[in-house]
Amino acid sequence: MGLSLQQHQRKMQRAFPNLRMERTPSGTVFWKGIITPAGKAYEVKVVCRVGRSGDGTEEIFRRPTVEIISPIPKRREEAPDEEIPHLEYPGHPGVRALCLYDEQGNEWSPDVPISEMVPWISEWLLCYEIWHATGNWTCG
Repeated sequence: MGLSLQQHQRKMQRAFPNLRMERTPSGTVFWKGIITPAGKAYEVKVVCRVGRSGDGTEEIFRRPTVEIISPIPKRREEAPDEEIPHLEYPGHPGVRALCLYDEQGNEWSPDVPISEMVPWISEWLLCYEIWHATGNWTCG
């Protein structure tokens, strides 16, 4: 059993109050807001599927995905056929989400606060900016 959705929300509000939680009728919860690594603002969205545990507590039951809403990541002009590194979510073709952790490596589980992913998002964005300028992906 992981953290409850309420616990995730409290931790996110304390650490990153600019990321606001919203719900959809289909059981999806997402945090959306602006992250500004190195002075450039990006609107991001962290999407989670929510379900109820045996005791009725709302929990995140699938690994979250992270999307960049704006500005949309673009390929380098110098290499227009080169894919953006670490953008496709492994095992989920067509999902344009950031690859922030190894799915099989247990780097994220429902007991890790969603708020702890925000620094990973910032790091990905910094690596993206360096890659866009140099053509070298400097992160793992």
